[in-house]
Amino acid sequence: MKNIYLSDSIVDLKRHILEAGERILAFGACGPENAQFHQARYKLYSIASSDVSVSDASVIAADADVLALARDVFPISCDAGVLEECRIAENLLGESNLTFGKIYRAYHGQIYQGLMEDELTWLEREGQLRSCTESTYPSAATQCCRIGYIGGGALPLPAMLLAQRLGYQVVVLDPHTRSAAFATELIAKVGLDHLVRVICVDGSKYDFSDCDLVFVSNWIADKQPLLRHLRKFTNIQYFIFRSAPRNSLGFIINDMIDPNRVCEHGFRFRYQTEKRPGLSLISLIFSLLSQSEATESTETIRRADDEPAKMATSRKRLVVDSITDLIGNTPILKLNPAKTSLTNIDLYAKLEHLNPFGSIKDRTAWAMLRPHLGTLQSSNKQLLELSSGNAARALQAVASIYGSALETITNRIRIQEMRRMLVVQGAKVSPMAGDVDPTDAMAALLYVDARAYEQRDRYLYTDQYRNPNNDCTHYATTAQEILEDLGPVDYFFAPVGTAGSSIGIGRRLREANEKLKVSGIVSTKDSAIPGIRHMDEMFYVGPFEEQKYDQLVGITASEALDGMLALIRDYGVMAGPSSGATYLAALRYLRAIDAKQTERKSAVIIVCDRVELYLSWIEQMRPALFEDYETPEAEHATVATSATLGA
Repeated sequence: MKNIYLSDSIVDLKRHILEAGERILAFGACGPENAQFHQARYKLYSIASSDVSVSDASVIAADADVLALARDVFPISCDAGVLEECRIAENLLGESNLTFGKIYRAYHGQIYQGLMEDELTWLEREGQLRSCTESTYPSAATQCCRIGYIGGGALPLPAMLLAQRLGYQVVVLDPHTRSAAFATELIAKVGLDHLVRVICVDGSKYDFSDCDLVFVSNWIADKQPLLRHLRKFTNIQYFIFRSAPRNSLGFIINDMIDPNRVCEHGFRFRYQTEKRPGLSLISLIFSLLSQSEATESTETIRRADDEPAKMATSRKRLVVDSITDLIGNTPILKLNPAKTSLTNIDLYAKLEHLNPFGSIKDRTAWAMLRPHLGTLQSSNKQLLELSSGNAARALQAVASIYGSALETITNRIRIQEMRRMLVVQGAKVSPMAGDVDPTDAMAALLYVDARAYEQRDRYLYTDQYRNPNNDCTHYATTAQEILEDLGPVDYFFAPVGTAGSSIGIGRRLREANEKLKVSGIVSTKDSAIPGIRHMDEMFYVGPFEEQKYDQLVGITASEALDGMLALIRDYGVMAGPSSGATYLAALRYLRAIDAKQTERKSAVIIVCDRVELYLSWIEQMRPALFEDYETPEAEHATVATSATLGA
């Protein structure tokens, strides 16, 4: 995160901190009407999120005036946060068609998502997280974790994210009556009340005997009573505390937890997540000391200063219990440099078309549905979505396994094979109302929103355009696989439809290499490429944010077909049109800069889906390809190769 305070000297930085803190203390009242109070508070948050050097942070942290101010400001900031969340929750509840995606994008969703993914990555590697749907046997749902979340507030977004991501039962504990009431209403309105429950109680007075994991919000001023209480519950496997990181400025507005002080209460320090750029919080993970550990010398117990053990990862699976176990973990193909004509840049293709239902949307559908499968079966609800292609196919495939079906509302299915495949799978394809312009993405989305809300007892609305699991599953899985297989990459190319995969993957890859160049591939306005939107549509749909891309590249339908045929014939990659567009755009860009490189670089494209569903589109575009080779027309059926692409 770029910050205006980074250019200041330490003296100036200290002055900014003290001025803002003193204003907070002077104004006192933290209600929403006190604009000056909140301006000072937001200023402190901005400084706290700055990525300053360790040495500068250490100097500021050693200053007695700053430390005293931080201790006084923190409890006031906690109270202000409670009131602020109530105000935001009240405004959100006033919206007629509220979805979880709207809450996520209105209130720091990416921040909480990043923290959660870091926590879950470690827990999964420890083998302590098991999805409620990992097994096909009915008893699996009774074996999955139950989570306690202490200090959820009126917008318990972290708890809702955990439920959405894992399908676990989460109980939110908050002692503020108004906050708990708003949270309960929000959770019910977005249809997560089967997974998330709110109880108005102080966490230090709750019985955690049915919880496996406990998360503790940073906004709890005095954690000592809570630590003494949590120590009683030996059934809890891990305790996750949100904390300001050491060697940063996060402490000026957040509570910095000393892990060694926590260990004095009978806990064992297990792991600390890394500080993410621009964030003022990390997570500290603890477990309880066993009886044998409690009697050991403290020298044998891991302390906070120890290096956390690195866990080996393995993604190889040969026998699975469910077809959904085969979603993800797709291979990467290094494209032959003799065909790409690249000397200094290695170009790789992430083969997402090898997912079991045939596209990258398998990941999205599974991420959106997995938390709700139990309810889907017990309530006899159908799925509702706005989709004209691969998302609908994947949703229907998963729904069929669990005894449900999809109704997709769209007027955009231009490919007959796609429509027929949906019918074969058992999906219902319903047209948009006659007064809705199908080319107006927002109008179509609002139409489906209204339908979902009016018939919420009938439908489970997956809302792919705003569901955070759309882009976040690619952040957590697709991008992570790329990093595990290749390490940091320099260039990333992906087609842009709902923008979920390009945004999610690009965000994670950029964390590994801040110099990453991200190219989003769209169609030119006069072309229709299946699976890609054109330039003008992109500003109105999904998680799309133009500033997340270094460039948006327009490709014609004819160019997309050339690229697709080159992938098929040069590499045996049975790719669809969006992948062809991406391949052509990548070659055009990389060839222009290849000779200028002074060190080896790497680039990745995404192969999103398969060619088989687009044969009628290919025939419409290039009828000569399907003519008998003995006829004169066949002479005109020339096919571009990688060598001639982009020329």
